[in-house]
Formats: sequence, C-alpha cells, structure tokens
Amino acid sequence: MSKNTALTHYLECAQNQLSTLDLRNNPALGFIRCYENQLSALDLSSNSSLIRLECNNNKLSSLSVNSNNKLKHLECQNNKLTLSNLYEISKTIKPNSESEIVLGEQRLTSRTIEVGEHVDFSAEKEFGGFATVFTIEKDNLPAPESDYTITGGIITFFTEGKYSVRMSNSGFFEGWPILISPANVFVEINVGNVGIETITKDELRITVYPNPTTGELRVMSEELRVLSIEAFDIFGRKLQFNHLITTSSNHHINISHFTTGIYFIKITTEQGNVVKKVIKH
Repeated sequence: MSKNTALTHYLECAQNQLSTLDLRNNPALGFIRCYENQLSALDLSSNSSLIRLECNNNKLSSLSVNSNNKLKHLECQNNKLTLSNLYEISKTIKPNSESEIVLGEQRLTSRTIEVGEHVDFSAEKEFGGFATVFTIEKDNLPAPESDYTITGGIITFFTEGKYSVRMSNSGFFEGWPILISPANVFVEINVGNVGIETITKDELRITVYPNPTTGELRVMSEELRVLSIEAFDIFGRKLQFNHLITTSSNHHINISHFTTGIYFIKITTEQGNVVKKVIKH
C-alpha cells in the first residue's frame, strides 16, 4: 500500500493471509479493517486521521497508534499484545461518549523453562498506580502456592507442569464512559524437561531437614539415588554452596553464607526432580 499515496478514507483487507501491511504513506486513512490476517506488527503512528481500527485476530506482538488522537473505535482482541503495549494505546485514545474499545483476550507466545527458573513480567506489574493482578493456574485449577513465588512481576516455578498465567489491570481506561472489553493477557509456561518422568514428592520420599535452618541441611532419600542438588533464591537465581555426599542417599549441605530468607533446593534423581522450600534463619 505504500505506493498508493492517493488512498484515503477507507481500507478493508480483512480475512486474507497478509503478514505485512505498510500504510506510512497513507496518512488520510480514517477507517482500517485488517482483521483475521497474519500480521505480527502494525505501525500506524503516521496515520493521524485514523478514527476506526479493526485489527483483531492477527498475531500482533506490536501495535503502534501513538499519534492517533482521533481514534474512537479500536478492536485488537485475539493477538499477542502485552499489557504494557495496551497501556500505551490506552493513553493515546481520548475518552468520550462515542469511544468503543475492545482490548479483549491476548495470548502471548508460550515459554518453556526448567524447574527453578523464572519468567520476568516486571514490566507488566503496574500501570498508572494500579497493580496488575497475576492469576496462575495448573490443569485449569489455581496452582498450589508451593509451586511458585512471585515478586515484583518475576515468577519463579519450582514444580514441573503446564501453567497458565493471566495478567489483568483495572486501571486501564479508568473513568471511561464506555469500556466494552478490558484486557486479559495469557501466557502458557511449560516447566520441566520434556521426556523426563515427573514423580510426586510422596513417591520420591526425599526429606530435607532441619527446616528452618541456620545453615546446615541434610538431604535424605530412602529409595532413589540423588544425582545432583542445586539451590535457588526466590528470583530463580542459582546459588553456590558447600555440598558433601556421604552416601548415594545421604547428603550434607551448608548454606550458612546465605542471607536470611526463603530458598529452594532442587534434588535431581534418576526418575525425576523434586523441589523443597527451606527457610534460612
């Protein structure tokens, strides 16, 4: 479209297989309907006359409407937009009784991490003084609190499985006359090694004591040979510690140099992993 400089007022290119759309040379466009394509990015910051935009059901991970202060109607649901991107959009659009905004559901690209690692959503933790609500599910149920920690938008996972993280913020369009659909951003997090059997903590029958501890820990395994032991802080950072193996099922750990707080000990065996939360006094 960049060569069609005379194109004005209205463009409809919906329900195609478009992967790119360049409208930088069409500043007079007022209506753009490009929904149900394969667009991954859309920059309309040059389209200052834009009033209505329908770009829903694409693969957008970036949408720029920074200069579109005439925009009154926006539909961008079913893309891959983050809350931070949507918040920038919300600050651009001026509230009035004719505004119709559909942010809707956004699904980010899924991620795969190891047990003890973290995903960083710190850029999504608050907007305009309103804290983002993080909801974490596992198998369509609220995930057990022992499976993860969340601090400042950084989520660390300590148990294998498939998790769904939902992010929402009530501060978007605060005080607007009309709000059709607020934003809900979802991302699937796969935790653990593919192909490694996951064993429950009861089956592993591994004990870590004393807990709380001032520094000395003992790891006892009644049935399985322990292959490795790792320690992580609440941000998922791997820590160094002294480790003495006395037998294949009896290990001594010294974390006396750790500061006071909560830590996670990951024990790897021939049949799977288990993570134990310990408190260091």
